[in-house]
Amino acid sequence: MAKKLPSQSNNSNLSKDMMKNIDNYGKSITHIEGTINQIRARPGMYIGPINAAGLLNMFREIFQNAVDQLLSKDSPCDFISVVFDIRYFEFTILDNGMGIPFDKMVQIYTEGHTGKNLGKKAKGDYSAGTNGIGAKATNALSEYFDVISYRYDGSAKHVRFEKGVLKKEENIKNKECYQGTAVTFAPDHTVMGETPLHPGLVYQLITDTLSLLPIGSRILYKFIDKNGKEFNEEMINRDGIASNVIAKSQSMLIPPIIFGRDTGDMKLEIAFTFDQKDLNGEDISSYANTCPTSTVPANTHVSGTLDGITSWFCNYMNKTYLANTKTKLKTMPVDVKMGLKLMISAFHLDPIFTGQAKEVFSNADFKPFAKTVVQDGLNEWAKAKPQDLLKVCKYLKDVGMIRLRSEDEKVKVTAKYETSSVTGLPAKYTKPSGPASMGWELFIVEGDSASGSAKTARDPKTQGIFPIRGKILNAWQASPAKIAANAEIMGIAKILGGGYGKNFDISKVKFKKIIFMTDADHDSVNCQKMLFV
Repeated sequence: MAKKLPSQSNNSNLSKDMMKNIDNYGKSITHIEGTINQIRARPGMYIGPINAAGLLNMFREIFQNAVDQLLSKDSPCDFISVVFDIRYFEFTILDNGMGIPFDKMVQIYTEGHTGKNLGKKAKGDYSAGTNGIGAKATNALSEYFDVISYRYDGSAKHVRFEKGVLKKEENIKNKECYQGTAVTFAPDHTVMGETPLHPGLVYQLITDTLSLLPIGSRILYKFIDKNGKEFNEEMINRDGIASNVIAKSQSMLIPPIIFGRDTGDMKLEIAFTFDQKDLNGEDISSYANTCPTSTVPANTHVSGTLDGITSWFCNYMNKTYLANTKTKLKTMPVDVKMGLKLMISAFHLDPIFTGQAKEVFSNADFKPFAKTVVQDGLNEWAKAKPQDLLKVCKYLKDVGMIRLRSEDEKVKVTAKYETSSVTGLPAKYTKPSGPASMGWELFIVEGDSASGSAKTARDPKTQGIFPIRGKILNAWQASPAKIAANAEIMGIAKILGGGYGKNFDISKVKFKKIIFMTDADHDSVNCQKMLFV
């Protein structure tokens, strides 16, 4: 017999309308039948954002299945082909891997939680997939989704889906005895909206991912522009993970520092150097199980790696290199981040991602692992490359002296404004997750509430958000000293990266656009005036 609640009474106090609501409550409970329908009803739960960013994630899901084939020891895969036709926003991804078992093809692309990564994995069997939903999401959100699975014995099977619904299933000829899988799809704009995906983002994802693969790996890339003109490139990983930092460095202080460790349960590989011509803070590209991730502190592979690098160099500088000098300079983490170009590739046997878009890798055990690997790696590097270590020490000393000399003009924010311990930038600033070469945009918004809605609607790879108070200092009327003492203005100067006052250099500004999202009132006019100093 159920216990009577303390406040429970008979039904004499219920109105007729309330009793009617109770009687009809069951009619409000709905159920969406089937994986495909569930994805189409709530695409954001399965693919992250819609529009262009969503299409990039759709491509990533299929592309990474091919990458998994290339990385698998059991697969014959040694190349991947990608075709992007921007006329239709159509992708074709082909690999010469294991192929899809003929009797599993429909199930793999339509039924949830179906895939090879759901069972217990052997040590070192890292993969991008975690819950067997990514390929289904791409299928469900596509206008059409074609798959051909080839077998070395001359057989092949073709399945075609439209808006996730199976339309054709047939055996076809394979006279050339191809082996592998080919997937072609284009987005369903009725669900995904407009998808003006910039080809540069696709190219960046492919080239960055290639640098994570074994040296010698090949990706054949074809881009077809709006006029039907074709651009072909055979990409080969010649420099390993260092390819990324080499490409984005203007003038490397030293050759890239490269090291890593693989336990079978966790794997980390990093490459970094210092760019003498870019003193605007760190430039990090990070991946987890070949999935591109953001650089927020919640990403344990990023925070652990960065903590390892900064603490090692600060410790060496302050206890060894600067210890016997007369200078009072103390190297700080922000110094180590100046000009730092860093590429991180992390793998976990059981990765934990936040959301299907997989931008946050949050395995707690990876942070201490990353820090240990980095510090052990730097100990060995210091012994093997003493001349490179000396160059870095001299560089960090110069950077520290610049910081001290320019503190009154550029970095009062470090004392007056709450900053992130990871990035050294204002804590409320949300940084774009992609590299600056994608064309960053900075949205300056009024207050935390506006920041929340802006974050939801933004493109996380290219658009940054910084909230400020409505009544900010009017820089047209204030003295230079008062401007330099203002925390929010100095915070914006720090984010932009071009310096301040006589030290301002527009060529160092990281953003191609600055957008003010403000109310139509006098406070917002002051907000817009403050930047033009």
